[in-house]
Amino acid sequence: MAKPKRLLQPSARVQMPAATVPARSSGRKRALQNPRQTERLILQDVQLSIAAQSVLDEKRAGTALSAADPADMLAQLRARAGQQDASGLMCVIASGKAEQLAALLHKTPLAFTAADFLSTDKHGYSVLDRLSDQKAESWLFSPLLWRARQDEYLQLWHGLPEEWKHVQAAHHDALMRTLDVARQQDALQQKADAHDFRLPQRRKGGQTPPRP
Repeated sequence: MAKPKRLLQPSARVQMPAATVPARSSGRKRALQNPRQTERLILQDVQLSIAAQSVLDEKRAGTALSAADPADMLAQLRARAGQQDASGLMCVIASGKAEQLAALLHKTPLAFTAADFLSTDKHGYSVLDRLSDQKAESWLFSPLLWRARQDEYLQLWHGLPEEWKHVQAAHHDALMRTLDVARQQDALQQKADAHDFRLPQRRKGGQTPPRP
């Protein structure tokens, strides 16, 4: 039985057109030969990455701060997600919503711990670093975060880097004075409640109003 003839001889095979390289790829190849263009492309990639991360931070921060249940809010602020393995609290700080979170502390009994501020993402960044990026280091020493929780605050203070302690010493001292006064007031209020006695309220000027 005769073998079937080939439709095309080897020399007459159809030559497929070479794959076209996208203009962006060819541009990058040329950029590798030009240091300045390479730097621009790297900078562009970094900027795009930062912009994308900012969008994710905004979304996660908004979701956490809009949680109706305090326990759910705290869980979202502590939860880790994303390529950076960042906590929700990190996203809140990075998106510039620290003051919004502080305002919620009037209504929500959130209890942060030292680990919430000292733990890091996979790149070694912590909430402290994000506060520094936002130039909002003083927020860490807000009395709203630590009222009636002086022991928890001291755990954080002892875990801070020495540079932080040196730079933020004035904020630390002011917070300690505020916490001491608040603790004394709470103790007096507890005694007054136990004896069904109402403590006189102080005026804004610091003087006790006269008794009727």
